[in-house]
Order: sequence, then structure tokens, then C-alpha cells
Amino acid sequence: MTLTDDALTVLWHSITWQYLPADERAAIRAGIDALAAQADAHCPFVHLTLEPAHQRPGAQIKYLVRMRSWPGGHARVLGECHPHGPPVTWQ
Repeated sequence: MTLTDDALTVLWHSITWQYLPADERAAIRAGIDALAAQADAHCPFVHLTLEPAHQRPGAQIKYLVRMRSWPGGHARVLGECHPHGPPVTWQ
């Protein structure tokens, strides 16, 4: 996969990561890293996810909508929701 000039490419997945074996997760991470390396001001890339997360060890699982964008690799939480989707509490 390659990025296209003058277009934002978004990779989205939800409640997926936990079902993938380690080798598939590693391959996907490598693909994300490759796309991130291609990103610039003319062809940005965003990795958008809804996955379970622990805010700290022992904390209750939260289902967070998160994004990481390139160039720059900036990450942020956009919201929280039920594991099956809406409603979303946007931040």
C-alpha cells in the first residue's frame, strides 16, 4: 500500500487487535510504520482505532477511539464508547 499525493489516507480498525495472533499484529505494525514513513504534508496518514485499553495497571478496560497521525506521529484519544460502538463520548 502507498499513500497518494493530495489525499488523506486513513487506516481504521475496531475491536480487532485482540483476535489477531502476534505475527499478524507484527506484520500490521510493520505496514503502519511503512505508511507512516511515506507521510508528508501532501500525503498525510492517520491510524484510527477503537480498541480496549487499560489507562493504568489494574484499571477497568475502556474502549477508546484513538488516532495517531503522520507526519509527526502525534497520538490522542478522541473518545470513549461501548465495545459495540455508539454512543461515543467525544473528548
